[in-house]
Amino acid sequence: MYSYTSTGEWWYDDIYIGDVPKEDQTITFPALAAKTYGDADYAPGATALVRTCCGHSSSNSNVATIVSNQIHITGAGTATIYADQAGDATYNAAPQVSRTLTVNWGRG
Repeated sequence: MYSYTSTGEWWYDDIYIGDVPKEDQTITFPALAAKTYGDADYAPGATALVRTCCGHSSSNSNVATIVSNQIHITGAGTATIYADQAGDATYNAAPQVSRTLTVNWGRG
């Protein structure tokens, strides 16, 4: 009788027969619309095909940070927002995807 373990192994009648190859996963991350300093926090919009997505980070905390998985605007300028999806026993880590965020000063 075949059995599969949570660590990705196949067994047949208590004889180890090999590891199950991991599946690849991808991230879909649409372009980020330009924002204005003072806009409300918003979801980055990245999704993964096979699991709940994603970890996010910002290249420039003077423009944007990630708070509770939302983009929080902290100033005007540009920042690169990264989306990451870790691997596990079943899936390989997804290739990182990045998008440029432009934040303009509001009208005074």
